[in-house]
Amino acid sequence: MIFLPASFVATVFGMNIGEIAPGTLGSISRYIEIAVPLTITTVWLLEETWLASSPY
Repeated sequence: MIFLPASFVATVFGMNIGEIAPGTLGSISRYIEIAVPLTITTVWLLEETWLASSPY
């Protein structure tokens, strides 16, 4: 399974949570504020794992 941070965040924001908690619907700026750092963190962790397992 492949984890795609931007897709994950879009899925969470796509949920119908407006009826559960009014005023919690996200906007594009909130999406970017969450998706970009999550993507950077994921890439960094994958790179660190890959470099740690490299024999060189």
